[in-house]
Amino acid sequence: MATLTVLLLSIGLAPGVVASSRAPARVVAGPRVAARMSTSINPQYTRGVHGQGSRFMPLVGLKSKDYAPRLLPVAGMLPHVTYEQLMAPSNPVPPSAGRWKYYKLDGNAAPNGFVVVETPEILENAISPVVVVAMSADLGIPLTDGKNDEVLVIIERDDPVVTDQEEFVPGKFYAFVDPAGQIDIAWHKAYPADGSRICGRVLYTQLPWVAPIKKEATGWSEMSDEYEF
Repeated sequence: MATLTVLLLSIGLAPGVVASSRAPARVVAGPRVAARMSTSINPQYTRGVHGQGSRFMPLVGLKSKDYAPRLLPVAGMLPHVTYEQLMAPSNPVPPSAGRWKYYKLDGNAAPNGFVVVETPEILENAISPVVVVAMSADLGIPLTDGKNDEVLVIIERDDPVVTDQEEFVPGKFYAFVDPAGQIDIAWHKAYPADGSRICGRVLYTQLPWVAPIKKEATGWSEMSDEYEF
Protein backbone atom coordinates (compact mmCIF):
# COMPACT_ATOMS: atom_id res chain seq x y z
CA MET A 1 0.00 0.00 0.00
CA ALA A 2 2.90 2.34 0.81
CA THR A 3 4.31 1.69 -2.64
CA LEU A 4 0.96 2.54 -4.22
CA THR A 5 0.71 5.81 -2.23
CA VAL A 6 4.18 6.93 -3.41
CA LEU A 7 3.22 6.07 -6.99
CA LEU A 8 0.00 8.10 -6.72
CA LEU A 9 1.88 11.11 -5.42
CA SER A 10 4.45 10.90 -8.20
CA ILE A 11 1.79 11.08 -10.89
CA GLY A 12 -0.07 13.96 -9.24
CA LEU A 13 -2.87 12.11 -7.38
CA ALA A 14 -3.36 12.96 -3.74
CA PRO A 15 -3.77 10.22 -1.14
CA GLY A 16 -7.36 9.15 -0.89
CA VAL A 17 -7.93 9.30 -4.64
CA VAL A 18 -8.52 5.79 -5.93
CA ALA A 19 -6.96 4.76 -9.18
CA SER A 20 -8.55 1.77 -10.84
CA SER A 21 -6.29 -0.78 -12.39
CA ARG A 22 -9.02 -1.70 -14.88
CA ALA A 23 -9.73 1.67 -16.48
CA PRO A 24 -7.80 4.94 -16.48
CA ALA A 25 -9.19 7.68 -14.33
CA ARG A 26 -10.82 10.53 -16.23
CA VAL A 27 -9.41 13.96 -15.46
CA VAL A 28 -11.92 16.76 -15.55
CA ALA A 29 -10.37 20.12 -16.43
CA GLY A 30 -11.39 23.06 -14.31
CA PRO A 31 -11.90 26.63 -15.49
CA ARG A 32 -8.84 28.31 -16.99
CA VAL A 33 -7.31 31.16 -15.04
CA ALA A 34 -5.19 33.76 -16.89
CA ALA A 35 -1.65 33.98 -15.49
CA ARG A 36 -0.69 37.45 -14.35
CA MET A 37 2.68 38.81 -13.32
CA SER A 38 2.47 40.43 -9.94
CA THR A 39 3.64 44.03 -9.72
CA SER A 40 4.14 43.80 -5.97
CA ILE A 41 7.57 43.21 -4.49
CA ASN A 42 8.11 39.95 -2.62
CA PRO A 43 8.12 40.86 1.09
CA GLN A 44 11.27 38.82 1.65
CA TYR A 45 13.28 41.44 -0.32
CA THR A 46 13.95 44.72 1.47
CA ARG A 47 16.55 45.58 -1.17
CA GLY A 48 17.73 43.75 -4.20
CA VAL A 49 20.14 43.66 -7.11
CA HIS A 50 19.51 43.04 -10.78
CA GLY A 51 17.41 39.89 -11.20
CA GLN A 52 16.24 39.57 -7.60
CA GLY A 53 12.54 39.82 -6.91
CA SER A 54 11.85 39.81 -10.67
CA ARG A 55 13.33 43.31 -10.90
CA PHE A 56 15.70 44.16 -13.75
CA MET A 57 17.53 47.45 -14.27
CA PRO A 58 17.75 48.96 -17.80
CA LEU A 59 20.97 47.88 -19.50
CA VAL A 60 22.84 49.29 -22.51
CA GLY A 61 25.90 47.41 -23.74
CA LEU A 62 28.72 48.25 -26.11
CA LYS A 63 29.42 45.81 -28.90
CA SER A 64 32.90 44.43 -29.53
CA LYS A 65 33.56 46.92 -32.34
CA ASP A 66 31.83 49.93 -30.80
CA TYR A 67 33.90 52.89 -29.69
CA ALA A 68 32.72 55.16 -26.89
CA PRO A 69 32.68 58.93 -27.61
CA ARG A 70 36.16 60.44 -27.62
CA LEU A 71 37.43 63.44 -25.69
CA LEU A 72 39.45 65.77 -27.93
CA PRO A 73 41.41 68.92 -27.05
CA VAL A 74 40.44 72.21 -28.71
CA ALA A 75 43.32 74.20 -30.20
CA GLY A 76 41.38 77.39 -30.89
CA MET A 77 39.09 79.06 -33.38
CA LEU A 78 39.89 80.18 -36.90
CA PRO A 79 41.13 82.53 -38.16
CA HIS A 80 43.11 83.19 -34.99
CA VAL A 81 44.88 79.87 -34.45
CA THR A 82 48.66 79.77 -34.35
CA TYR A 83 51.01 76.88 -34.90
CA GLU A 84 51.91 76.88 -31.20
CA GLN A 85 48.22 76.65 -30.25
CA LEU A 86 47.66 73.76 -32.66
CA MET A 87 50.57 71.77 -31.33
CA ALA A 88 50.22 72.61 -27.62
CA PRO A 89 47.30 70.38 -26.49
CA SER A 90 48.12 66.85 -25.36
CA ASN A 91 45.79 64.00 -26.20
CA PRO A 92 43.96 61.97 -23.56
CA VAL A 93 44.33 58.23 -24.05
CA PRO A 94 41.40 57.12 -26.24
CA PRO A 95 39.06 54.27 -25.27
CA SER A 96 39.60 50.88 -26.85
CA ALA A 97 36.91 49.06 -28.80
CA GLY A 98 34.07 47.86 -26.62
CA ARG A 99 35.27 49.84 -23.60
CA TRP A 100 35.14 53.37 -22.20
CA LYS A 101 37.76 55.57 -20.62
CA TYR A 102 37.85 57.65 -17.45
CA TYR A 103 39.37 61.10 -17.68
CA LYS A 104 40.73 63.53 -15.14
CA LEU A 105 40.83 66.84 -16.96
CA ASP A 106 43.87 69.04 -16.68
CA GLY A 107 43.57 72.61 -17.93
CA ASN A 108 47.25 72.63 -18.84
CA ALA A 109 46.66 69.78 -21.28
CA ALA A 110 44.25 71.87 -23.34
CA PRO A 111 44.12 75.59 -22.47
CA ASN A 112 41.10 76.06 -24.75
CA GLY A 113 39.20 73.13 -23.29
CA PHE A 114 37.92 69.82 -24.60
CA VAL A 115 35.00 68.64 -26.69
CA VAL A 116 33.40 65.19 -26.84
CA VAL A 117 32.67 63.76 -30.28
CA GLU A 118 31.41 60.47 -31.59
CA THR A 119 34.07 58.07 -32.83
CA PRO A 120 33.55 57.31 -36.51
CA GLU A 121 35.83 54.79 -38.17
CA ILE A 122 38.19 57.49 -39.47
CA LEU A 123 38.89 58.63 -35.90
CA GLU A 124 39.36 55.19 -34.33
CA ASN A 125 43.08 54.94 -35.05
CA ALA A 126 43.99 58.63 -34.92
CA ILE A 127 47.06 59.14 -32.72
CA SER A 128 47.14 62.88 -32.10
CA PRO A 129 43.86 64.48 -33.18
CA VAL A 130 42.96 68.02 -32.23
CA VAL A 131 39.90 70.20 -32.86
CA VAL A 132 39.89 73.58 -34.54
CA VAL A 133 36.60 75.47 -34.34
CA ALA A 134 35.59 77.40 -37.45
CA MET A 135 32.57 79.14 -38.88
CA SER A 136 30.97 77.13 -41.65
CA ALA A 137 31.01 80.06 -44.10
CA ASP A 138 34.78 80.52 -43.66
CA LEU A 139 35.29 76.97 -44.89
CA GLY A 140 32.76 77.29 -47.71
CA ILE A 141 30.37 74.80 -46.08
CA PRO A 142 26.69 75.60 -46.74
CA LEU A 143 24.30 74.56 -44.00
CA THR A 144 20.72 73.58 -44.73
CA ASP A 145 19.26 76.47 -42.73
CA GLY A 146 21.30 79.01 -44.69
CA LYS A 147 22.98 80.31 -41.53
CA ASN A 148 26.63 80.62 -40.51
CA ASP A 149 27.33 78.27 -37.61
CA GLU A 150 30.26 76.75 -35.75
CA VAL A 151 31.75 73.49 -37.02
CA LEU A 152 34.49 71.27 -35.60
CA VAL A 153 37.47 70.47 -37.82
CA ILE A 154 39.23 67.34 -36.58
CA ILE A 155 42.91 67.41 -37.55
CA GLU A 156 45.41 64.57 -37.20
CA ARG A 157 48.74 66.11 -36.24
CA ASP A 158 50.65 62.82 -36.39
CA ASP A 159 50.08 62.17 -40.09
CA PRO A 160 53.02 61.02 -42.27
CA VAL A 161 52.56 64.05 -44.55
CA VAL A 162 53.71 66.32 -41.71
CA THR A 163 57.28 65.04 -41.98
CA ASP A 164 57.29 63.78 -45.57
CA GLN A 165 56.14 66.02 -48.42
CA GLU A 166 56.01 62.98 -50.68
CA GLU A 167 52.86 61.97 -48.78
CA PHE A 168 51.08 65.13 -49.95
CA VAL A 169 47.98 64.44 -52.06
CA PRO A 170 46.75 67.32 -54.24
CA GLY A 171 43.16 68.24 -53.53
CA LYS A 172 43.14 66.82 -50.00
CA PHE A 173 42.43 69.11 -47.06
CA TYR A 174 45.28 69.90 -44.69
CA ALA A 175 46.14 72.33 -41.93
CA PHE A 176 48.88 74.62 -43.25
CA VAL A 177 51.03 76.97 -41.22
CA ASP A 178 52.31 80.05 -43.05
CA PRO A 179 55.67 81.78 -42.42
CA ALA A 180 53.94 84.05 -39.87
CA GLY A 181 52.80 81.05 -37.83
CA GLN A 182 49.08 81.29 -38.67
CA ILE A 183 46.99 78.21 -39.41
CA ASP A 184 44.97 77.89 -42.61
CA ILE A 185 42.73 74.97 -43.51
CA ALA A 186 42.39 74.37 -47.24
CA TRP A 187 43.33 72.17 -50.17
CA HIS A 188 46.03 72.99 -52.72
CA LYS A 189 46.64 71.80 -56.23
CA ALA A 190 50.35 71.54 -55.42
CA TYR A 191 52.46 71.80 -52.30
CA PRO A 192 52.65 75.52 -51.43
CA ALA A 193 55.78 77.30 -52.58
CA ASP A 194 55.30 80.35 -50.35
CA GLY A 195 57.01 78.81 -47.35
CA SER A 196 53.85 77.32 -45.88
CA ARG A 197 54.04 73.76 -44.64
CA ILE A 198 51.60 71.08 -43.52
CA CYS A 199 51.14 70.55 -39.78
CA GLY A 200 48.16 68.19 -39.90
CA ARG A 201 45.67 66.38 -42.09
CA VAL A 202 41.94 67.06 -41.90
CA LEU A 203 40.19 63.85 -40.93
CA TYR A 204 36.68 65.28 -41.19
CA THR A 205 34.54 68.23 -40.15
CA GLN A 206 31.73 67.75 -37.63
CA LEU A 207 28.57 69.68 -38.48
CA PRO A 208 25.81 70.61 -36.04
CA TRP A 209 22.23 69.57 -36.63
CA VAL A 210 20.29 72.40 -38.18
CA ALA A 211 16.65 72.50 -39.21
CA PRO A 212 16.25 72.67 -42.99
CA ILE A 213 14.49 75.64 -44.52
CA LYS A 214 10.92 74.66 -45.21
CA LYS A 215 10.09 74.92 -48.85
CA GLU A 216 6.80 76.21 -50.12
CA ALA A 217 4.30 73.38 -50.49
CA THR A 218 3.92 72.22 -54.09
CA GLY A 219 1.26 69.58 -53.58
CA TRP A 220 3.68 66.84 -54.61
CA SER A 221 4.87 64.64 -51.73
CA GLU A 222 7.97 63.71 -53.75
CA MET A 223 9.17 67.30 -53.40
CA SER A 224 9.09 67.17 -49.60
CA ASP A 225 12.39 66.85 -47.71
CA GLU A 226 10.77 64.15 -45.56
CA TYR A 227 9.67 62.00 -48.50
CA GLU A 228 11.34 58.57 -48.57
CA PHE A 229 11.95 57.11 -52.00
